[in-house]
Amino acid sequence: MATLAVDVWRVGCTILEIATAKPPWSQFEGIYDNIIFLFTHLSNYSKVQVVCLCQVAAIFKIGNSKEMPEIPDHLSNDAKNFIRLCLQRNPTVRPTAAQLLEHPFLRVHSPRVANTSMQKDVPPRPRP
Repeated sequence: MATLAVDVWRVGCTILEIATAKPPWSQFEGIYDNIIFLFTHLSNYSKVQVVCLCQVAAIFKIGNSKEMPEIPDHLSNDAKNFIRLCLQRNPTVRPTAAQLLEHPFLRVHSPRVANTSMQKDVPPRPRP
């Protein structure tokens, strides 16, 4: 089973986003608000251009930092470990998808997932 290390990275990001209802590294979201305001009011750049530049700057900051995103305390130790493995900076030491399938975080939940059957045409339950 061939997988790309970036796919494993994305799995970690997705689990974090589900657990927190925010994208990973969301602490950088508002960091450029003042820059956007100033550049759009004091320069010839459009807001779209400034926002794009700030997004590129945020991606660069995330990609070049050694920081891990915040992992919520309410997650199990297995979940935290799984996320940390997925988000290892060095892709050559990041586990493959096949290796992650053996991780306790997935193995604990896999029997329930494997034994459930999906019914067709059943509307989703409303959220509380």
